[in-house]
Amino acid sequence: MKKLTPQAVLGYPVLALFVFISLLPLWMALKIGLTYPNDVYTSASSLLPSAYTPGNFLRVMGLPSTIELSAFRAAPIDFMLALRNSVIYTALTVTGQIFFSALAATPLPA
Repeated sequence: MKKLTPQAVLGYPVLALFVFISLLPLWMALKIGLTYPNDVYTSASSLLPSAYTPGNFLRVMGLPSTIELSAFRAAPIDFMLALRNSVIYTALTVTGQIFFSALAATPLPA
């Protein structure tokens, strides 16, 4: 068995802290997605959702009924339009980045 060095004793808690800090925004996005719209601000200090609902995810996919939408004063979301816009923006950005990176990598004639 390996002997723990002072660097490891200090390093592992620091590593755990960085992992926690890195994953916290993803967890908070999931928590907000699973929380009722009216409870988002009242349960902001908690790391766990106060009441679980898949309604927000169903709304994005276009599956909730009009009763559920009117209960939260929400409008349906056109997910496919948002996805198409994201794909177009990503494709244009990546194409431009590859083009200009290729130009920068090409040596100039002497």
